[in-house]
Amino acid sequence: MSKEQKSCSCGEHTEHHNCTEDCGCGGHHGDETVDVLLLTMEDGSEIECYVLGVFDVEDKDYMVLMQKDDDELLVYQYIQNDDGLELLTVDDEEILEKIAQAFKDNS
Repeated sequence: MSKEQKSCSCGEHTEHHNCTEDCGCGGHHGDETVDVLLLTMEDGSEIECYVLGVFDVEDKDYMVLMQKDDDELLVYQYIQNDDGLELLTVDDEEILEKIAQAFKDNS
């Protein structure tokens, strides 16, 4: 995972948007550091994503990502191991609802 400086990560503006607290976008403001994760897909393609949040739900770790070139949100369970991060898809609707609530509570 790498870190990137960005004025706004709301997905509604270009990377050069000069975001302010009262602009209404809901994104990161000022000089906050935004974590960026490069996902390598099964077909070998890569997707750059902003890490919007990391949450513990029912003793498992989950991550909410937003694709850098798209506003689609991705939710994965993650496991930190010696090889790095292992991302697992989340298919359980009840768990997804709990992650969504944790995301809203921390936004």
